[in-house]
Amino acid sequence: MEIKPIYLFYGEDRYLLYKDVAIFRDYFARDGVIAEDFDGTKVSLGSILAAAGEIPLFGGKRLIIVDRSPWFRKRKDEDEEEFPVSDEGNEELIAYAASPNTDTCLVFVANRVDKRMKAVKAIAECGTVREYALKKSYELPDYIRKYVKRYQKGISVKAIDTLLEYIGEDSGLIRNEIDKLILYIDDRDRIEADDVRRVVSRSAEATLFELSDEIGARHVKRVRKVVSAILERMKPNEYAMLFGYLVNYFRILIKTKELAEKHISENMLAKEIGIHPYRAKKAMAAVKHYSMSELAEAFHALLECDYKVKSGQWSYNDAIYITVMNIVSE
Repeated sequence: MEIKPIYLFYGEDRYLLYKDVAIFRDYFARDGVIAEDFDGTKVSLGSILAAAGEIPLFGGKRLIIVDRSPWFRKRKDEDEEEFPVSDEGNEELIAYAASPNTDTCLVFVANRVDKRMKAVKAIAECGTVREYALKKSYELPDYIRKYVKRYQKGISVKAIDTLLEYIGEDSGLIRNEIDKLILYIDDRDRIEADDVRRVVSRSAEATLFELSDEIGARHVKRVRKVVSAILERMKPNEYAMLFGYLVNYFRILIKTKELAEKHISENMLAKEIGIHPYRAKKAMAAVKHYSMSELAEAFHALLECDYKVKSGQWSYNDAIYITVMNIVSE
């Protein structure tokens, strides 16, 4: 394993990112080197670089891991595309990258990175900058097949659909559950949908999928049952997740309704919107139960719901329940 002096890891696939960080920890631990951990929001960049530049008293190597590194993106709101990229305060890092201490492996971990920044380019020249991007929804079936193939196994289309329905689209969770499924099927050649149902635990996101299915079908009694069950166990800090999911679901339905009028295929719809074909199929079925004006009204009703919650007029339980039931009632 060739070790470079500086690494910058970033992206939304935190499972794979931290898995690679763990590989570095294990590699250095073989030589008795324990990683030195820093929090980039609490320690100055100068202090970190000073530590990286030190020569170990008894020789050997050092591993420094800096989590939550804030120095690799714009200082202003990232949605402001015209705001100039700033490397203010990064001069010391750029200078260090030009002549790094080869006895130290310095690993920065960040959420987002602007590749145009001089500091990012400087790290890329002497080390490695690696993005850990989440898979697009339509990429997941092929990703799952390839991951299963590493074990010299196969997986049915229905099993893939069931797996995604149960646990959502988090690639880390997908890999974890596939590892369990491989052990479960033992010497059989292929994972089937029944295997997924027996082994994989339904996640919170799977329950949300169930809710959106019932909303899409306008099954009023079933919607009442599912939304009541979700709200009964939902914690206040989970309101944003549920609200965001519902808003995104109706955005998908509105876009689907627009594209369905052009008579495009489910696969084309999935690629156009950036969702899994299985969800595209369900969205195509759902929009048959709603007019475009009803979908627009539902979207605005959700925004009104959020306003009433945040302004203290309604509790989040009442707001979600009343809004969802009003949407599905014909």
